[in-house]
Amino acid sequence: MSSDSHILIAAQFPSIWGNRNVVLLWLSQLVSLFGDSIFYLSVIWLALEITGDSGTAGLVAMSLYLPMIVVGLAGGSLVDRWDRRRTMILADAARCLLVLLFPLLFFSGHLTALLIAVLAFSVESFSSIFLSARDVLVGELTPKAHLTKANALVQSALPIAMITGPAVAGLLLPWVGIAHLFTVDAATFVISLLLLVAITKTPRRLEADRPRKKLYDEVKAGLRYAARDNIFRWLLTITAVDNWFIMGPAIIGMPILVREVIGGPHAVFGIQLEVAQIFALTIAFLAGGFIVGNIFIHHLHLRLNRGRVLLIGIFFDGITHVPLMFLREPELVFLAMFAHGLSIPAILVTRTTMVQEMVPKEYQGRAFALINMTVKGVTALSIGVTGFIAAAIGANTLFGIWGLIAASLGPIGWAVHSLREAGPVTAASVSEENKVE
Repeated sequence: MSSDSHILIAAQFPSIWGNRNVVLLWLSQLVSLFGDSIFYLSVIWLALEITGDSGTAGLVAMSLYLPMIVVGLAGGSLVDRWDRRRTMILADAARCLLVLLFPLLFFSGHLTALLIAVLAFSVESFSSIFLSARDVLVGELTPKAHLTKANALVQSALPIAMITGPAVAGLLLPWVGIAHLFTVDAATFVISLLLLVAITKTPRRLEADRPRKKLYDEVKAGLRYAARDNIFRWLLTITAVDNWFIMGPAIIGMPILVREVIGGPHAVFGIQLEVAQIFALTIAFLAGGFIVGNIFIHHLHLRLNRGRVLLIGIFFDGITHVPLMFLREPELVFLAMFAHGLSIPAILVTRTTMVQEMVPKEYQGRAFALINMTVKGVTALSIGVTGFIAAAIGANTLFGIWGLIAASLGPIGWAVHSLREAGPVTAASVSEENKVE
């Protein structure tokens, strides 16, 4: 999008809530991610119900992570070719049809663990394309002065879905059964699709104007860009290492910690809670911190360089895991996870904004695909080893040691001048922000 187009949009929409297109995109994400949270739970539960084997369920779970690694970069290349909004609409339509196959095959008696894995892989393949297109589209719908606000708004859909999705799935399961949870998920894709259709077109430079290359060549071009751009290379590296030390403990270590270290039942806030309820509240406090952090991240961006905000966020992302080495009271664990949630937007929102601002438009689909591939791929590996390490040294010790290592990435990144000073906040940018508001 040209600078003139950004100025025009900024004049039309004095606040992010006045930008109808961004609000529609946020609502689409809210509904879609709500469905995704139901989908992830339902896939694992269905695999367990059909096979009764936790090992098979683990392989099915792996199929949810593989697509981003296998097809992510090719999908990002397609995003760089195609209209982003239409790409997302097609991805939602494909996911809706694929998800509907779950109940159809279940009730016909043809659903197997292999088919569950194949369908899950297919759904997530379209999700990988959808996510890259979404992050590029935010930059096309938003004036530069509002990029942080727009990204924070869109990213806020994730913690809301983290809270509401599993809760609704738990309420619906006894009434509709496991198979029709997929029907509910399919309905969310229809709603998301309709919200995307309602987004009006905005001026942007068409990638069709540039020479069309073979998909393989465009994938290679994306890799060459990532290799030669110093800031983006550091961004990928620090994202990979941070996710290794954070995501395994967060996804696998936390339920182990709650079950084996904190235990239960406990009287929490005057109410007797079982272990599962304590775990659910732990996730709710994490999501709550995430939401609050999203509210304030824009103001932090007005005062510090993007790179500095990112590195501060990475430091606190790790250091807020360290207290879990010592805490045994559920209320204190809730506070620690709320504090951890506060740091997440400083990483997610800032990283997304940096790519939108610094990566040339023709490479942004592939850039976001590489970020998503790194996050998903390293998360899958981290999950795979976390359980074994937690069994060997204890979940609380794992949080302490790995949290300290993750926190050290902040000072290490701070020593890299180009990363630390990336996306400087200037008097002109603050002035533009004040003018637009």
